[in-house]
Amino acid sequence: MQGISLRHSKAITPIIGIMLLGVAYTLSPQSAMYYYLTIAQLVFVPILLEQILNLRYMDRIVIVVGQVAVLLLTFYSQEAWWLAGIYFIVTCYIAWLGIRRFMARGFVAIEECCIDIGIIYLAMGGAWFFAYQAKINTGFSELITWLTAIHFHYSAFLLVITVGLFGRMYKGKCYFPIAFIIVTGPLVVAMGITFSRWIEIIGASFYVLALFMWFFLLFNTPIPKIIRWPFRIAIGAICFTIIWSLLYAFSNFTGSGLVTIPDMLQFHGRINCYVFGMSIVLTWILYMPVAYASPSFPISNLTGKNTPYQEKYHALVDDMSLFVTRKQVAPKVLRFYEDTMSYQLYARVKWAVWFRPLAIVFHLISKYMAQLHLPITKDEVKMDGQIHMIDPKIDGREKPRVWQRSINGAIVFRAVYATHHSDRTYMNIALPLPFSCMHGILRIDAHQHGLYLTSRGSGDAGTYLSTRFGVMKLPLHEDFKLFEREGNLYATHDMTVFGIHFLHIDYRIEDGLSLI
Repeated sequence: MQGISLRHSKAITPIIGIMLLGVAYTLSPQSAMYYYLTIAQLVFVPILLEQILNLRYMDRIVIVVGQVAVLLLTFYSQEAWWLAGIYFIVTCYIAWLGIRRFMARGFVAIEECCIDIGIIYLAMGGAWFFAYQAKINTGFSELITWLTAIHFHYSAFLLVITVGLFGRMYKGKCYFPIAFIIVTGPLVVAMGITFSRWIEIIGASFYVLALFMWFFLLFNTPIPKIIRWPFRIAIGAICFTIIWSLLYAFSNFTGSGLVTIPDMLQFHGRINCYVFGMSIVLTWILYMPVAYASPSFPISNLTGKNTPYQEKYHALVDDMSLFVTRKQVAPKVLRFYEDTMSYQLYARVKWAVWFRPLAIVFHLISKYMAQLHLPITKDEVKMDGQIHMIDPKIDGREKPRVWQRSINGAIVFRAVYATHHSDRTYMNIALPLPFSCMHGILRIDAHQHGLYLTSRGSGDAGTYLSTRFGVMKLPLHEDFKLFEREGNLYATHDMTVFGIHFLHIDYRIEDGLSLI
């Protein structure tokens, strides 16, 4: 973990923001209540962006442009709505940085996904700010539109990023439900305000529950002493003001007028800005938890469908003892990988009913990709194959070889096999795609004298997509079982997406073909 993290090189945009805020506060005729949002735009947002993102020079220039636009708006207000348009474009650019951050990592580490979503939320704050300045009819009063812009800067951007940073320190079972409610809360409450007071009441109630659970956890989670009280004060302030929000939602539902918008502005706005905002920014200036470290393993450089083949080869793996103890696995099962071209495959593909419409569409696309072109029919089909070596200098991994499988002459798979070792030896399978490459990193275990290959588990195992943005982990998992029954080889291949099963393949494997 890191100590004080706001280094001089990372303080450029916050310092500029503080200077611009001073100019606005000294010279601008803007009403005091409008500074609730201005402080976030000029100071709070840039500080967190500097702490979380590896900003480039151009990124900082864009942020400063947004800061200058906000400053000028404090003088010209709604007469220069186009300045709000510039700020909105800047928030969209920042949201793209959040998307790019996600694409470099993928569906892994819930806490980092929360941070990504918080960054993306900023664009919604920018949109509502633009709607207010441009007097766009949103269906709400101008004041509600402005308060919604504040909502997405504080409750969406600052708070959602904070729940992500907390997740770097706390790994307990309570984290996911708390994070899920807080991350989705801004949208649920906004939907409730727009469509249904019942949704607003229920959403706000769960939101309050999650915040108080989080506040309780802060007193039972080991966190660095230097941020203990600023962090507790920040979340305590949110808990205090969220009760006010709940009372406001109740007032809307009953029409009692118990809490009005002016009340929300004076009480809720001040505490969120001056207590929550300042305390939480101070927290992450003093201490920044270490981010999730993505697995590091060899990645194939191949993309597209032009795979540079070399000489023919006979095996997917030269020595299976790299993965398993040989005596635990039937010899015929091992031989399939060490002498693959001596076998003939027959496959029966079964798509899940819910996925079949998507499979039909993808079948049309995959034909031109010459990749993942599985049949739609449930009938058994003969699957021919060839194995060729590939130049390691081109692929980027050791001893890569491509196994090209086809049905009636149409290419179904082009899988480039290699291995790598970290905590254990993994099968590293690359499937070149347009402008990218999918990687199945499989762990292999002996199972009832057969083999069990899976992308599940700890370590490097998983399904990844490598692009120019980085290596993104996908919510895909595959399980492959190879076994011998009555002297014959069989295999099953199952795939899930977000834990939902969508594909099953049965393989019948015949022995007796000539080598190559």
